[in-house]
Order: sequence, then structure tokens, then C-alpha cells
Amino acid sequence: MPALNMAVQAQHEHLVKLLLRNQARVDASDRKGVTPLHLATFDGSLDTMKTLISARASVEAQDCHGQTPFFFVPNRRACVVLAEAGADPNVLNYKGQTPLHLAAHAGLNDAVQWLLENMTAKACDLQDKHGRTAVYCAAHSKLKPTILLLQDKGVDTSLRPKKHRGKSVSSASKLLDDMAKK
Repeated sequence: MPALNMAVQAQHEHLVKLLLRNQARVDASDRKGVTPLHLATFDGSLDTMKTLISARASVEAQDCHGQTPFFFVPNRRACVVLAEAGADPNVLNYKGQTPLHLAAHAGLNDAVQWLLENMTAKACDLQDKHGRTAVYCAAHSKLKPTILLLQDKGVDTSLRPKKHRGKSVSSASKLLDDMAKK
């Protein structure tokens, strides 16, 4: 793993700045394509994100899954930093998912709220390569608050995946009905 990535991961802001002053490659990636900005975003390290962006880190760099730093946002503030730097929240990874799919799956409601307010309406209901929507991802994780947030913002809760394995719920609507009975 490149030294800059290690410094970012260890959250050593001073060392990050020192490495950048000494010509460390701002977009150096590990074997999975993860850059320092991906790591700083995942940790929600806003100062480090801003430092890297000021050093010209690519806000559109993709890891081995086609995921830009937007797929790693833990909260609204990280979304704002990336958006102000020109990152696109409507981007798709190799599975056809948006950052909203991943944030909904993890129940990151602060990020989900921002994404819903700033993504195109079409992207909010987008089905990935398996037909899963962001609300389906939240339902699969049994995250009722996230499902309700998505539903309140007008996301279609009736869309079903094309195929699913195992004990997946058939729709977010069904999960909400099942949870109301308990």
C-alpha cells in the first residue's frame, strides 16, 4: 500500500500534508484501485478530503469495482465536499449501482438524505444489473428508518429485483407491511 494511503488510513493529517509536499502521488492506488481520497471519504475525514482535493486528487477515480469516492460517503458533509469539488453523485459502478444503493444498504441516512436531494429523480429509482433499487437494498438489510426515508422522498417501494437468491424480501412494501405486524 502506498505511503500516502497508509497516512490517510491512519488519519495522520500532518503526515498526509508532509507526503504531498514531498511529491507523493495524490492518486496512488492500492491493488484494489483504492486511492487516498476513497479512504479519507470512507472515514469521513473532511480535512483530509479537502487537503487531497486541493492537491488535485481525482474525485472520479474508480476502484476495482468502478466505485468513485462518492460510493464511500458516510454522511452529508462528505457528500458536500465531493460535490463542491465536482464529483457526480449519479455515477454507476460495475454492478449498475449508484452511491444511493450503497448508502441505503448500510443505513447511512444522513448521506441517503443528501443523495436523494441532489441526485436525479431517475437515479433514485434506478435498478442495478440484478434489478435492485436503493430501497430494495435497505429492505434487504431490514433498515426500516432508511426505507421510510426513501419512501417519504417518493422513491418507488414496489419495484422488485429481476432475480434474487435466498430469503430476500420481494419488495420494500412487503417488508414494511411485515414490520408493522410485529
